[in-house]
Amino acid sequence: MRKPSFMSCAVLFLAALGAHAGSSQQPGSSREIRAHIIDEFTGQAVQRARYALTSAAMVDALAGSSDAEGNLSLSAIRPGRYRLTIEKAGYFPEAVDLNIAESSPTTMADIVMTARREISGVVRWQDGEVSARAMVRVFGIRGARPVARPDIPTVQTNDRGEFIVPNLRPGRYILLVSPPTFTGGIDATGKFDAGGLPRLGLPVFYPGVNVADARTAIDVRGTLSVENIGVVLEEKPGTVVEGTVVPSSTAPMGSDVAITLSNPSFYSVSTTVFAGEDFRIGPVPSGFYILDASSQAGRAVLPLTIAGPTFCGVSLSIPPPTFLSGQVEIDDPSV
Repeated sequence: MRKPSFMSCAVLFLAALGAHAGSSQQPGSSREIRAHIIDEFTGQAVQRARYALTSAAMVDALAGSSDAEGNLSLSAIRPGRYRLTIEKAGYFPEAVDLNIAESSPTTMADIVMTARREISGVVRWQDGEVSARAMVRVFGIRGARPVARPDIPTVQTNDRGEFIVPNLRPGRYILLVSPPTFTGGIDATGKFDAGGLPRLGLPVFYPGVNVADARTAIDVRGTLSVENIGVVLEEKPGTVVEGTVVPSSTAPMGSDVAITLSNPSFYSVSTTVFAGEDFRIGPVPSGFYILDASSQAGRAVLPLTIAGPTFCGVSLSIPPPTFLSGQVEIDDPSV
């Protein structure tokens, strides 16, 4: 029998040594990751924040809470890509993407959580009566100019004229307050019964101007809440718009047609009528408006300048959709 050559023995020995080294390093490949959670406003620790660590390779999330000092520790974490999500009441959730490698530091940079802000106040008429069910919309500031913030829901004042705009991030905001477009009360059965005519007034931007001005913005960057904001609405005479919806191929006789009357200050009222019937919408303060009528298959937009107690004779016909064709040209080919 031939004896194994020296070269063959050396190869086998090195292979075995490599296998042994690999098996001895495997348990050491997992890591412990530590982090500290702080409040962006106070710089203090955020206690008992809930966290969840997830990845494509994990069946269940690794969940837990930070301690009383805002510290969290993740043990036996193998190299890979993860997402760490942190939640705490009163704060916006935070998500951190982690790419953990053998050389990754054990301690992460501080995780900063942003506290939710809020603005609250009361809306009244000029005679001191509260304005229940007034609408409060929020605008932000970008480049010293007001910008719409459709991501912030519109809120409505309660029966005492009070409102709260919650869940705001640090920043500067402008409030637009529109008077309620209907009145009513609670009947004997406990249900809301609409009735009467609403008090009329133009929308106002806080603190009471007709044009949004960045200089009047409410600043919540250095505070968690701004309270007792007072908004005063001035009563104005109004106009009722009357007309007829003419049936068409896109709004057949008897079909629903939604009508909205709005002005550039975002004051609007809406109603729904049947095609072929008369409509009556308002009253609204006199001025320039856009009358927007839409059915399931089409839409008509009509500019109106209204005045007086009644604006009559509006004829609405919703035309069929029009398809546009053309060519888009780019002046700069590098764009």
